[in-house]
Amino acid sequence: MRSARRLRPDFPDWKRLEEILGWPPEHSPVYVRALIHSSYVNEHRNERFLVAPGQPLLHFGSNERLEFLGDAVLELVISEELFRRYPDWPEGELTKLRAAVVSSESLARTAAEIGLGELLLLGRGEALSGGKTRPSLLEDAFEALCGAIYLVEGERGLERARAFILRHVGPQIEQAARGGGLRDAKNRLQEWAQRQGLVVNYRLVATRGPDHAKEFEVEVELGGRVLGRGVGHSKKDAELFAAQQALLAVGGGGGGGGHGQPLALARPAGRPG
Repeated sequence: MRSARRLRPDFPDWKRLEEILGWPPEHSPVYVRALIHSSYVNEHRNERFLVAPGQPLLHFGSNERLEFLGDAVLELVISEELFRRYPDWPEGELTKLRAAVVSSESLARTAAEIGLGELLLLGRGEALSGGKTRPSLLEDAFEALCGAIYLVEGERGLERARAFILRHVGPQIEQAARGGGLRDAKNRLQEWAQRQGLVVNYRLVATRGPDHAKEFEVEVELGGRVLGRGVGHSKKDAELFAAQQALLAVGGGGGGGGHGQPLALARPAGRPG
């Protein structure tokens, strides 16, 4: 095994991370790992790295395990917030709302807005192919950072994770609540289109991944104009997310007449096991 060295002189950017978190972060290897994609690890399997002089990162790895933990922290924080905010809502509606708030599209958009992609350490090929703006990588990094906050901040871990999540994801709760349940998206879009005299058409545009983890990409057109795109682990799920995007483009399906531009891909909250 080679001797330990710095990952990169400018990595991680602790000052920028402080701006994103909202407090001065401890210079912990856990925060570093939250920002390392597996593509970088695959290119440097037999090396040790330093977070800072005197702090060896002995167990070098990607952010995948932190992503697993962060997903659970996110779900807990948002579930508690919805439980408190909507005391009269039944369990089924709370579940639908939570799915919309922590959907892949929602988390990727949030990560992009706060500039998290610029902090990521990627393998050369991943970086050259636009990995810093890829929605799936941004979503994973956001979840990993939530997991890192929970671990690093000790007794204040959950409190600080809650503050971070509600600061960045919280504003989307009201928007998602106004938009209605995801499972009703296709029906509401169809009803809106009928009032406008438009025809709704769903089109499968791509299929990716192995059989056990296949993803379907669907576009939805209204009057010949693409107003939504969605990705799901079934064509039905992809259509639902595409319909949700289209509803947002036309003002939530509430009767607005404007046509928005094609939107970023919407993705489901979960991933295949």
